[in-house]
Amino acid sequence: MVKMAFSKNSAKSIFESSERIAKMISTSDAHEKSSKLRGVPPKYALPNDSELHHLHAADPNVSYRSSFFRLQIDTLLQSICDDQEGLDGLQKLLFDLKTHIESIDKQQVTEKLLQVQGLPIHNHIKRKEIVLAFQKPSRIDIIGNFILKNSIKSSNNALVIDITVEIPSSCFVPKDFKDFRYADKRKLYLGVLVSKLEIMDQFVESAHLAPFRGEYEKPIAVVRIQKEALRRHKITEVDVQLRLIPSITMDTFKLGKLAPSRSNIRHCAAADSGSLYQTPLYNNAILEDMMFRRHTRELHVAMKSPSFTEACRLVKVWVRQREFDKEIDSINGFLLCMLLLYLQAKQEFSAEVSSEQMVKVLMHFVTTLDFEKQSIAFTTAEDGVEVTGEGMRAFQAAFQLVFLDSSGRYNLFGRISHAAWAEIQMEAWNSLHLMQSESIEDFRQVFIHRSKIWTRYDQFCWIPAVDAADIADAIHSAEERHDILDMGLERFWKNKVQALLHEALSNRVTSVRAVLDVCVEWKASDAVPPSRKVVVGLRIDPANAWRLVDRGPPNDDKVECVKYRQLWKGLSDVRRFKDGSIVESVVWDGLDEKKHMVIDRIVRYIIHAHYPHVQPQSISSSNQYIQTALHIDGFPSDLAAPSNLHIVFSNLCKLLRDLDSLPLQISGIIPVHPSFRNTNLYPLQQHPLAYAKSETIGSIPFTQASTVLEPLTIHLHFEKSSSWPTEIEALQHCKTGFYVNIANELQAQYQMRCAVATDCVDVITTGYAFRLVVRTERELAVIAGAQGPRKLAILNSPKYIETKRETEYLPKHANKIHALSTRFTAFGPTVRLLQRWLCEKCLSNSLRIEVVELLVAYVFINSSSTTVPQSIVSGLLKSLRLISDHDWRHFPLLVDFDTTLDKEGRREIHKRFDASRSSPSTHPALYIASDYEDMDCLSSWTRFEPERVVLQRLVSMAGQSHQILLRWFSRGCSSTGWKQAFRLPEHDFDAAIQLHLRKLPSKRIQVEERSTCFSAPTYKNLDLSSVPVMIGFDPFQMLLSDLQSQYKSIALFFVNDIKRDVIHITWKPATFLPAKFRAIASNELIPLPQVDGSGDSVRTLAVPNMFQLLSEIQSAGGDMIESIKLKISRR
Repeated sequence: MVKMAFSKNSAKSIFESSERIAKMISTSDAHEKSSKLRGVPPKYALPNDSELHHLHAADPNVSYRSSFFRLQIDTLLQSICDDQEGLDGLQKLLFDLKTHIESIDKQQVTEKLLQVQGLPIHNHIKRKEIVLAFQKPSRIDIIGNFILKNSIKSSNNALVIDITVEIPSSCFVPKDFKDFRYADKRKLYLGVLVSKLEIMDQFVESAHLAPFRGEYEKPIAVVRIQKEALRRHKITEVDVQLRLIPSITMDTFKLGKLAPSRSNIRHCAAADSGSLYQTPLYNNAILEDMMFRRHTRELHVAMKSPSFTEACRLVKVWVRQREFDKEIDSINGFLLCMLLLYLQAKQEFSAEVSSEQMVKVLMHFVTTLDFEKQSIAFTTAEDGVEVTGEGMRAFQAAFQLVFLDSSGRYNLFGRISHAAWAEIQMEAWNSLHLMQSESIEDFRQVFIHRSKIWTRYDQFCWIPAVDAADIADAIHSAEERHDILDMGLERFWKNKVQALLHEALSNRVTSVRAVLDVCVEWKASDAVPPSRKVVVGLRIDPANAWRLVDRGPPNDDKVECVKYRQLWKGLSDVRRFKDGSIVESVVWDGLDEKKHMVIDRIVRYIIHAHYPHVQPQSISSSNQYIQTALHIDGFPSDLAAPSNLHIVFSNLCKLLRDLDSLPLQISGIIPVHPSFRNTNLYPLQQHPLAYAKSETIGSIPFTQASTVLEPLTIHLHFEKSSSWPTEIEALQHCKTGFYVNIANELQAQYQMRCAVATDCVDVITTGYAFRLVVRTERELAVIAGAQGPRKLAILNSPKYIETKRETEYLPKHANKIHALSTRFTAFGPTVRLLQRWLCEKCLSNSLRIEVVELLVAYVFINSSSTTVPQSIVSGLLKSLRLISDHDWRHFPLLVDFDTTLDKEGRREIHKRFDASRSSPSTHPALYIASDYEDMDCLSSWTRFEPERVVLQRLVSMAGQSHQILLRWFSRGCSSTGWKQAFRLPEHDFDAAIQLHLRKLPSKRIQVEERSTCFSAPTYKNLDLSSVPVMIGFDPFQMLLSDLQSQYKSIALFFVNDIKRDVIHITWKPATFLPAKFRAIASNELIPLPQVDGSGDSVRTLAVPNMFQLLSEIQSAGGDMIESIKLKISRR
């Protein structure tokens, strides 16, 4: 027997804490460990992360990337490897288990005698009872990862050992491969083993049943060894879990009878008794039990290469991080290892190449392999059968994918479906692209980050499980009944749902992927778990997804029309369209303003129409409930609600360009308000008080309206001129003159309502208030006019950065975000949803709208064509993951809208980021650089906020919400489960300023009577144009800004911009540390008692007077503040 060992110093699994590995990689400890791992002295070891940063700055070539990639792989392998040392007692433990199993007496076993409820017998032909003549196993072998020494740590950090228990051939008769008799006897044999293990109290902690590769009809035993038994065998550092897998020898049955074209299940219905249908999956499952030792021997030969062993571990990590091994029709680590073995046998790579090169070759092979056009097979072994062309065609006709092992009989990919392979190819392509790119963060995307199915699709639907009685009425052919017997009811139902939705949704989606809910273990004394629900993942095509009419075949194509009507079950009708065509079509009425719900409507209708036992209300959707997060009381709730903003804006632009009395001609009119780019949290409505007297107001559905209007900022650019003043004050006066001139012209020529201020002019027309702001090319030059040493200080001053941001960056930012919003229909709603999340977490004042847009833009820009979010759910998930997973401390976030940043540009940004890190007091905590920013003014939107402690809070909350949403998906998308991700833990705050809402204006246009002082009636007989209004008046924001500027050094303030009823306060950690008393701030300090045993005078220490501070805040807020409450911290 091969010696078995395991590391005493086993660390936590990377699958529980991937961040630990990322941190390990970026420390000098990882540097030392990597040196030991590769067996080289420290001075010749790979450079650490700090050294690599400097190397990359000096020479950003491929050697830098490959060295760092190798360092990351070494660290990952060291963390996940099951070191087989210090487990000498395990060998005796396994021999003890073998002895106990072999001591089981011969016996006749039936279902009644066994009385194991968890192993029901199929007994397909019920003429006589199934009887097993039990005998002890003919052999017991360790197979798989442990014996091959390529295992990785399990998610629960237990040592998992696969053991085959070979059932003697004498337990079967030659025809037991027919009609489930082999499966029934296999269950009876396993039941005897489990019954024996359950009474071994001194050895076994628990013995459960589990599905083998997701199939409940093919159970195995999972045995967990008692800790006391492990200690007796001197195993103290690890738990041991054994998986007992029944197997048979290749001579148990005639192998020719198990060919894919053979039928080994007879029908029950007399009418179909003469029909013969092939049973490839049934036959392949029996062959599978014969091949365990064969495949282990073949892999064992290849494991002599250390690189091959490493590659096997890496692909197992890759599979597990994507959870393909949890899907019944997808790939697992063993199959990818066999694919690596196949590539090595075909000399695609040699045993001497590095493990990462092997993985790249594998990913490229998976990406390019088209199983619809070709099949693959190992070279036939001596005891195998040569596969002829006709034989291969038989496999291709029976299976969706064909990958034959060396026996020439068993299809390794027999379970895998085309939809699963397409999903695997997509992930392989993305991984290969990341591994070949130059970003050192891409390693984490490939091997560290989890990529569950919930992150790969845009929308999910949960279809209830079915049983045989439910689906019997919907099955109309003997072939379908036979398919249920061949593949099992769960897989049949999953395939039917997937095929039906793929046909019904047509080009609305680019991919439909149906998977079964997660499988679970069960006790032998309990019933088999019920049938699992079906989860359908949809990848949406936004160009076609939201249409309300499905056009079918032409009316004169009778055959296709009949098929189309059968698909839609009476919903289809013949219609004539404007282009003159007469076609079968389906119209989805009532969704004109809810187009985002059309896919949900189709899924519910088509499933219920074909399978009436599935009620529409029993089908849940991820899109159905979380969409309500965008519905804010008092604002339009429909994403598709029409808006006249762009029409009104276009008319205003035409009027402004026609103003010929201005000293300079207007050269550019740039809308910079978020509403113009569809990212404003509050959907914009036409305000009844924002009309001129000459304009017509439609019907007003409410009687009270807010008198505060939100201004829509527009930048005006004039033709170049050398006459602009060169002093700040004179320049401002000149711009004010332009405002007066514009207002006079608009009032005189077009009777518009205008309000002039020193820094803008507000134009009220057709329900909107537009704020015109003049921007000139002279502004930055006026501010940065200094020379010499003061030049650098001015360029880094808040005033210069703010001016550059508003004059140069904001128009560019607005244009790029508008283009992105037009390109991706889900972009705007995702930005709005992320803003809603920030509001609910009381982080509204922490991130500007431009920062939120940049974060979401990075997600959309850096996603491939197959992974770009096309729904708000997937957009929010990816945005939260970006916030929580990005290493903000060591790396900047580069948002390259137009892919204009070349290698030199990116390297320059990294150099400036590293230089900025050397000054922690001025270094932005959230460093986001975009391609429209100049190198001397990067990260302008986050230069001064958020603070580092606020960023830590943001990252923590984003990670928690991301996990909550993933759990919500996995548990069926309940109607309220998603709200947990938006819930605020208020005990995190130290104090709360309760605001008097009646004293504050509302952002809503419609207000209730007496709910606020800032309202006016909107009766028909009133001249609404004469009602005084305030534009941009926001006392809430003024109060918040005053508090932040005055108490920035001692407190943090958090608000919910939607409710605006509370301002939460959190004291900074160093606020109440004793400091030297200062007379100038004595009103805000409390002196501490002097303690000095020597009697000498000492400098008095003091701490802030919290009650005095709160009293000052109360005075500053005046009538706006209703009360201030202190909270008892639970931290």
